[in-house]
Amino acid sequence: MPWNGGGSTPPSPWRTPFAVRTYIAGVFWTAGVILSWLTGGPDVAGILRLRLDTIGLLYLASAIVGGTNFFGAGAAAPPARSAPT
Repeated sequence: MPWNGGGSTPPSPWRTPFAVRTYIAGVFWTAGVILSWLTGGPDVAGILRLRLDTIGLLYLASAIVGGTNFFGAGAAAPPARSAPT
């Protein structure tokens, strides 16, 4: 429910489901970076070069959890777009 500026304090944006998913994605990403640094695993960039080790799976989990904030909007966008006339 949007805050209407009444006498009570507005709800905190830091506790919304979007913020919580972002925090979880950040934890996965940070864990991947720390594990990569500790093990000395190479971070190889490239198109479709998927890492299937623990570090790569942590990065993948981070991308999936962080992306859930946008998946719904992306799925809803094509039907909401009006057809050109």
